[in-house]
Amino acid sequence: RVIHQPVRFSAHPDRARRRPQRPDGSPPTECAILSGESAQFYSGVDTMPIDLAAYRRLRPYLYHLTDSQNILRLQRTQVLESATSLATRAGRTDLLTTRRRVHVPIRIDDENIVLRDQAPLHRGNMRLEEGWDYERFIRHINDRVFFWPGGADGPISYGVRHFGRYEAEAPVLLRVFFESFMAANPDVNLLFSKCNSGSPRWSRGIPGTRGPSTFVSAAEAQFRAADVVEVTARGIVRLPDDAEIGPHLDGPWSLLVS
Repeated sequence: RVIHQPVRFSAHPDRARRRPQRPDGSPPTECAILSGESAQFYSGVDTMPIDLAAYRRLRPYLYHLTDSQNILRLQRTQVLESATSLATRAGRTDLLTTRRRVHVPIRIDDENIVLRDQAPLHRGNMRLEEGWDYERFIRHINDRVFFWPGGADGPISYGVRHFGRYEAEAPVLLRVFFESFMAANPDVNLLFSKCNSGSPRWSRGIPGTRGPSTFVSAAEAQFRAADVVEVTARGIVRLPDDAEIGPHLDGPWSLLVS
């Protein structure tokens, strides 16, 4: 008697079938294209440029975690500033290319501000694209403002884990409607990443790759809207009038500026 093994179906059959492989059989790197690999390597149904209309429907909110000490400044200015912008204003240019192992308090005029730590940004967990070194990538991150994508019920799993890491510190979550954010920043050059850029990990014996292709535009992306892990902009971005703050992933939410 022939015994047939049960058939197991993939939840994502197209993705499994089309998953790209390098010539040596290894999967693509976690976050960036290595030197010598072209976009053609990632071509296929699952690697088309991001459709922003589809992205807006899928992830209608942006989330940002900050220290409670920063809220008064956010309410007064209604802008989010990169670590580079804040550190430069505070006269702390020593922080621009140095990993922050812990939260760093700085002072701008009469205001106390806390720069979040970069503890998971371990040098040994990444390999850098050609021409880049560790300090340059730290500056690359410090130059940017970051958001976790998500829905009305909270950020994606990466954002949930990020909040969990710091929950005991009672941080504050900022929630922004994507459409409102774009209306408030019509000239913003929004970039996307398919990984947690500040927390590189080894995967299948390969360290996470980081460099200039870690953040890409929607048109340049070789991954789908559903694969976006981070949304980022360089420098300073304006917060729309309907931006909200809350103490937990599920709120309760109130207007940043009422």
